Amino acid sequence: MSIERKPLKSVSVRSGLRFAASSTMSPEIDRSKRVAAAALLGIDYPGTRPRFQVDVGAKVDEGDTLFVDRKDEAVRFVAPLAGEIVSMDYGPRRTLSAVVIRAVAGDRENGASAKLPDCSNADSVRSALLDHGHWPAFRSRPFGLIPASDATPKAVFVSAIDLAPGAVDPDPVIAASQEAFERGLSAVAKLADGLVYVCLPKVSGVRIPEGVALRAAHFDGSYQAGLASTHIHRLSPASLEAQVWTIGFQDVIAIGTLFLTGRHDGRRVVALTGDHLSKPRLVEARLGARLRGLLDGEQTAATNERKLTRTLSGSSVSGRELGFLGRYDTQISVVSGRQHRQRPAWTDRLPFFGSNNASPLVPNNTMDQALPANVLAVPMMRALSVGDAQAAKRLGALDLVEEDVAALNHVCTSGADYRQLLRAVLDELAEDAA
Repeated sequence: MSIERKPLKSVSVRSGLRFAASSTMSPEIDRSKRVAAAALLGIDYPGTRPRFQVDVGAKVDEGDTLFVDRKDEAVRFVAPLAGEIVSMDYGPRRTLSAVVIRAVAGDRENGASAKLPDCSNADSVRSALLDHGHWPAFRSRPFGLIPASDATPKAVFVSAIDLAPGAVDPDPVIAASQEAFERGLSAVAKLADGLVYVCLPKVSGVRIPEGVALRAAHFDGSYQAGLASTHIHRLSPASLEAQVWTIGFQDVIAIGTLFLTGRHDGRRVVALTGDHLSKPRLVEARLGARLRGLLDGEQTAATNERKLTRTLSGSSVSGRELGFLGRYDTQISVVSGRQHRQRPAWTDRLPFFGSNNASPLVPNNTMDQALPANVLAVPMMRALSVGDAQAAKRLGALDLVEEDVAALNHVCTSGADYRQLLRAVLDELAEDAA
């Protein structure tokens, strides 16, 4: 498919939340960390029902298949490192809970060698990504699910921008793997019917190759300017009839590495952030790495003594309290205290407001700043709170995924987790659309 290359696009997002910038982080990447264990977590793959291909106690190399999706067995999920299977657990309705792998010393760290896969056309690229476990790197819109193995998007959005406090700067990471990044973009471009948008900060040194269906788009402004939903809404809105896909820039590098070397690359550059760390910096880790191991010796002496911190996989805005690094997370945040959401003092005088009852939703001006500009916050929050999927759909739920509503948890006094509420609604709408 031949698409004329057009000038770069620049978008400024004025509405939305703005967070204080973290202290400047060195662009150098610490590659000395050793990952003792890693996991694939069901929370990252909504609705996936695994058919396990290995047993507990089995030894696996990096890139070996752990399980396939019962609904679409062409989609493989692979080991991010070499090691031994410690546990494989189901969640509700036989969905995935977690697969945990303990790294075994002496196994090949980069996995078994393989011949270079063919990337000459869309079918060969699709087969290679499915066979080598890279397909789950894509997420489709609407619904935010792993796309079907035979699906074709009208556009693909490569996220190389994150405006959360302390997020990874893509420039040094891509510069260290420029060839793999370009090869990955070339491969991804073969899968789309239309353009591949590489979404970047306003000031970026990332080089985009010529000669393929690529478009660089620069965003600046509020926190929402770094969210894929904002990029999609501004550049190529998704619909039930024409889905778009998103993928992170480090997954593009991993795909390029596959076509350059024939090997699966489970390494990721992760930002260790938070005022309680002695030296916030970039480190090389693994997909699904155990957080405790990455943070050993990293916290300040005062923090270790008081133990008044929470560890989040992700940013301080959208991070989750997990024991392992989330599949799509590239940041680990150490934040103060237990999660606590303030509520107005006058609500203590209301009936049915005890610790066992849900708090009321009290609208405030900040709520409208916490969602992308095209979504009315309070009506959406009410629809999500009562599980009204059709009302949420009319209000724009199909344009959102969990990361888009995470900021509501910080500005709403009700104590509701809008990420979970949105996921329940999206799953219901996806079933209705199937």
